[in-house]
Amino acid sequence: MMITTLQATAVVLGSFMSGAMMSVYGLAMPAFLQTVTQSVQLVGYQRRLYLIGTTKGRVLALTTTLLYASVSVHQYWTGEPWLVSAAACLTTISLVPFTEIVMASTNNALARLESEINRGIVISGKETEQLTYGDTVRIKPDEISYANAQAWRDIHAHVPGRPEFLKDPVRLPLAPNGVMSILVSDTKNHARFRSLFGHAFSDKGLRTQESTIVQYADLLVEVLREVADTGRSAEMVYYFNMAIFDSIGALSFGESFDSLKSRQLHPWVDAIHKNLKSVAISHVLRSMGIEFLTPYVLPKELRGKRQENYSYAVEKLNKRMKMEGDQGDFWDKVLVKSADDNQRGDGMSAGEMLNNAAVMVVAGSETTASALSGAMYLLCLSGKIEKATAEIRKSFASPEDIDLISVSHLPYLTAVIDETLRMYPAVPGQPPRVVPAGGATVCDRFVPEETRVGVSHLGAYFADYNFTHADKFIPERHLQKTEEPYKYDNYGAYQLVRLTLAKLLWHFDFTLDVDKTGNFLDQKIWSIWAKRELYMFIKTRGPRWWAIWRGPYILSNIRGNLVRDLQRLHQQFGPVVRIAPNELSFIAPEAASPIYTSNPEFPKDPMHLPPFHNGTPGILAADHAHHRRYRRLLAFSFSEKGLRQQRSLIERSVNLLITRFHENCGQGPLDLTLWFNWATFDIIGDLAFGDSFGCLDNVQTHPWIASIQGNVKLIPILNAFRRYRLDGLLRLLGSRKLLEQRRRNAQFTTDQVDRRLKNSSTSRGDIWDAVLAQKPDGEPPMSREEMISNASAIVLAGSETSATLLSGCTWLLLKNPGHLHQLTSRIRSQFTHASEIDSQSVSRVEGLQAVLEESLRLYPPVPMQSNRIVPQSGAYIAGAWVPGGTSVGLQQFVACRSSSNFHRPEEFLPERWQGQGEFAHDRREVSQPFSIGPRNCIGRQLAYMEMRLIIVQLLWHFDLRLDTTRMKDTDWLAEQGIWILWDKKPLWVTLEPRKKY
Repeated sequence: MMITTLQATAVVLGSFMSGAMMSVYGLAMPAFLQTVTQSVQLVGYQRRLYLIGTTKGRVLALTTTLLYASVSVHQYWTGEPWLVSAAACLTTISLVPFTEIVMASTNNALARLESEINRGIVISGKETEQLTYGDTVRIKPDEISYANAQAWRDIHAHVPGRPEFLKDPVRLPLAPNGVMSILVSDTKNHARFRSLFGHAFSDKGLRTQESTIVQYADLLVEVLREVADTGRSAEMVYYFNMAIFDSIGALSFGESFDSLKSRQLHPWVDAIHKNLKSVAISHVLRSMGIEFLTPYVLPKELRGKRQENYSYAVEKLNKRMKMEGDQGDFWDKVLVKSADDNQRGDGMSAGEMLNNAAVMVVAGSETTASALSGAMYLLCLSGKIEKATAEIRKSFASPEDIDLISVSHLPYLTAVIDETLRMYPAVPGQPPRVVPAGGATVCDRFVPEETRVGVSHLGAYFADYNFTHADKFIPERHLQKTEEPYKYDNYGAYQLVRLTLAKLLWHFDFTLDVDKTGNFLDQKIWSIWAKRELYMFIKTRGPRWWAIWRGPYILSNIRGNLVRDLQRLHQQFGPVVRIAPNELSFIAPEAASPIYTSNPEFPKDPMHLPPFHNGTPGILAADHAHHRRYRRLLAFSFSEKGLRQQRSLIERSVNLLITRFHENCGQGPLDLTLWFNWATFDIIGDLAFGDSFGCLDNVQTHPWIASIQGNVKLIPILNAFRRYRLDGLLRLLGSRKLLEQRRRNAQFTTDQVDRRLKNSSTSRGDIWDAVLAQKPDGEPPMSREEMISNASAIVLAGSETSATLLSGCTWLLLKNPGHLHQLTSRIRSQFTHASEIDSQSVSRVEGLQAVLEESLRLYPPVPMQSNRIVPQSGAYIAGAWVPGGTSVGLQQFVACRSSSNFHRPEEFLPERWQGQGEFAHDRREVSQPFSIGPRNCIGRQLAYMEMRLIIVQLLWHFDLRLDTTRMKDTDWLAEQGIWILWDKKPLWVTLEPRKKY
């Protein structure tokens, strides 16, 4: 009975062992062909193969052999058939050497694969699996893996008198043309390549490429801004690949791959990824001596990718070589130096250029995109992103301040990159080196020649004996010197990664889309990371509701609060703010030139212009051709020569204003807002129609003034209805009073033009004389409808804006009595009699221009310059890429009160216009109250003439004092609403005639 039991047991164990053996080999094949780089599965296969094949297999075989031997001996002595059991015994014992030879070698092959792809610790989405054997592990008969700093120095450092540890040639990718590159070369040629590329990749060399690097970082910002507006999470790996590939294309070949503009990855990116995957598999087969099987083992989608990758490099380099002159790329310096060195035989051949170009694209794009992806994931996962963002936003008031030099001074951002490269190294593993002839000492132990030795990046970076809390993302560990002995691998794209991260974190708030992303670090590795998708929610740094819906903008504008709201938004979110789905607001001086002076010009945004009631656009709204024609017809009237001819008309109205002040000042405080409006309205009446409107003569408001102010208030409402094509509803829903004032304004303009046309043959000394005169070049005069539209614009701009500045300047002087006293003294010391004051002499008053410029800065008559539409090709504005069709504008009031442009921006300090001392760094060029470019204000000289003349006459004749009884503690300027123009309140001032002339 016992023998029967032993026999049964032997059969069961033998069957189990046979099944186990078959299972082991069933596991081995997919491990080779399909999962050679999937860390978790690979380690799992290794463990099972090792335990079953080299440990349990031996014990199981010996046990089964003994059982079969016992059964066969018993059967022999009892005369029973014993040959079957004996055969089973011999077969089973033969499995012991079979296991040692075949199973152990299989295990070694898999260990070799694991070593090549992912030495050391293995990161899993569910758990961390680690085979812990210490910092020195023999991973195959002729290869040792290290995980400590001493090994890194012993293997890679230059030791005088000792031959270099060369790269293992079996692990290096071979180019189809068989020519060397900087990646695959001997010591001498590697030094030659580094010398040729040295300048291009130096800090100085990269700074010459800075504009290109910044260009594509800004373009990435604009693309992500569009994604953010959708509210959906963005797949960041995809966008990083596009941005970095475009940048590297421009840096390597003088032209971008245009992935960001087309929103599509260039096919070369896919070829690179698949080529690297095929290279990893071919390395394995080559190391086993069966490389000839590569075409049969490679999956279909990988075949031919090596040649495809190479062909893209050939095409791009050939195109680059045909370009003449500097292209602003790496090759500018390389080609010059190579040509010089070729005379000595040290230059770079065409084949070497080709292979190095391919290496630059792969190394420069893929590793940088990996570093950016890893940094964003680890920042969000660890919660450290808030600290990094705070450092960047605190350091830079504007994204234009972010450059390669400035970001290098951000300690926490640099620490973030260092920690990212520790936990997610851009190159997870490098080929081992071969110990030179005679052997060498590594980690105080002699290693024989021809042994492969290398440092496992992941193994070293995640080892607790190298880093405290090695599995935690802790950028702070890099901010100070620590006792942690291991130094992460050097990484050459620091500048590009730093700048891109700084730009992104300045503009956006990022949060991880956990549901879609999962564990981003659970990735395959084919020499480089086979990155999985990384989804993030992006929130534009700015008011979310404004960015996704125009409602907040419209409501703020209708209420007269828009300028104040924009000031608040810019203070909170910086110099560029999305204030509507397709509208950006700027306050940086650099924005003015591209928006207002580009050629071809950015057309005006019709939704920001006052609608013309007669269907004919005037000079404010005309297209490019008509605007040029209007400017030519009106140019003489508003030129210096033309205004000299009108001096008497202007001075007559100003003298009448002073006379009326003398007549009325004894009756109590005067509302200077009202009086200034009367004076400028009469002046523009004389200039525009040859006849004053009689406000000063009759001491009363002309009804046209009231209609102008009502029409201006209605414009934001009109534009809101026009934007949604609801103009017809305005008659039902609009204010009856405002609609009537708009109608009356149109009627006043029409009546004045018709009256002037009745006397078109008579010269009246107004602007229409030149407009109606026959031109020698045959250019037609303005039509009646064109005159009506332009007359409306001229009356509004020529009266309301000048009166606004005069009121604002008076208020600011009254609130700053020191400056008022100083200016008054200078005026009275320069002029001994009122008759000396005229439109020419006032321009020479010391300090007067500075007072006017400071008043225009703090109280620009037109607080918001007209918006323009970016052409369909898109444009760079103040360092930011702006897509075509976007409405853009520079906010004059907000820009001039921003601390990013002016020192002590809220204070009235005329001395700042001297540009000295504490104001030396003021960005005074941002103050452009009359705009710039071909559409700047045609009446600029007239406005300055009026303002100088009235201010000088007023301060020469009177001492001014604010009427505190009526004004109380009112902040006259701050409490005004803005509907395109300021809604000015009464400014009550006591005028006391000066006691002594």
